[in-house]
Amino acid sequence: MRFVTEVMRSAWPPVLVLLMLVAGVLLGEHLIASHAWDQNLFHIQVVRQFEMQWPSPDLSDYSAATGPLYHLVMAGLGAVFGNDLETLRVLSVIFGVGVVVVVAGVAGRFTEFRAAAFLTMPFAASIYVVASATHVHTDDFAWMASAFCIACLLSPSPRPRTLVLAAVAMFVAVGARQNFIWLAGPVVFAGLLDLSLERSVGAVKRLTALVAVTIPSLGLLITFIVLWGGLVPPHFQDFHVSSGVNWIAPGYALALIGLYAPFFLLAVPEVMSFIRTRSIPLVIAGVAGVLFVLIPPSAPEIASGRTGGPLWTLSGMWVLADRSLSLACFAGFGAMSLVIFWSAIATTDRRRSWAILACALAATTATQMANAQSFQRYFDTPTLIFLCWTLAMILGDRRDAVLRASLGPTLLAVVLASLLVVRLVAF
Repeated sequence: MRFVTEVMRSAWPPVLVLLMLVAGVLLGEHLIASHAWDQNLFHIQVVRQFEMQWPSPDLSDYSAATGPLYHLVMAGLGAVFGNDLETLRVLSVIFGVGVVVVVAGVAGRFTEFRAAAFLTMPFAASIYVVASATHVHTDDFAWMASAFCIACLLSPSPRPRTLVLAAVAMFVAVGARQNFIWLAGPVVFAGLLDLSLERSVGAVKRLTALVAVTIPSLGLLITFIVLWGGLVPPHFQDFHVSSGVNWIAPGYALALIGLYAPFFLLAVPEVMSFIRTRSIPLVIAGVAGVLFVLIPPSAPEIASGRTGGPLWTLSGMWVLADRSLSLACFAGFGAMSLVIFWSAIATTDRRRSWAILACALAATTATQMANAQSFQRYFDTPTLIFLCWTLAMILGDRRDAVLRASLGPTLLAVVLASLLVVRLVAF
């Protein structure tokens, strides 16, 4: 009971923000274009198919590119509460609230609960979190499970019960979105990190236990591949699976960090000192970030999957030779921001936790390199989680944590909420 109370102290303000935006979408009978498209053409069709085939749904092929678990859960909820589309959209709010509670609750483990609430506000106001919470869509469900899985890794010596919960959470995430097998990366990395820091029998046992966490999900992914004859159901194997490597994914991920980072850098203590003393690493990181965008084609282009989201709109403002110079600037700043965040983390005792968190962000980005589509919604949620938890680790138990967290993140939350409202009203 005490644990639940502590989590809710951090979670209720961002949950309230989410519910206010959700109410505006549902009560206004609005649809958010990209999620409505996926809902109406794909996800609701799969829910209906599974309802008709119950209790033996055919999982070998269906009209969605994701795993079937979310659709099975929605079919079950629909059987209990009503399966009309309006009811299913309301039921989707459960998963939106769930993912916000997990993100805020974990932030509250690292810093003062009011600071954690402020840091989670941008995540709760994200159009992608709100859109998934108001449509029949897999994102919030999968990210709720994956964020919980990562949270289980952040304690230095996870208990057996914690590892079981991590295995279950990873299985749920992969069952809903098979590309979430990237969770195996941070899970195994946590064990390898412990082994590198402490060469002992205990560290070897922890690594073995963490490898075991991934086995059920790996088995599930193999089952999907056998059923489908590929990484996605047959209907989608020419759409989502890239014929090569999607080289813009790392640069785009850095650019998204660069877009949001200024609001979070305002909360970093002694940030100007880090900028002065880390000039060489900052320049190297900035150049690397720019090159990640300028080497591959990076201008927005629907046919190449480089579309969908405000950042792609901004990327079209300054283009030369099929390269987006504006996206390159964002990516350079994003890479430099990572150096500043690491410099701040290095002064705390959260270095291990942040390394695992950074590994998780790198793993989900690497997975997107196999996706032919580079929609912003594939990158946005992990970026906001990463920034929220990073700042929570940096602020820790500082006396001024609440004041610092209340400025930039709150402003970003207002900006994101305003963009959502304008989109609903204008479109």
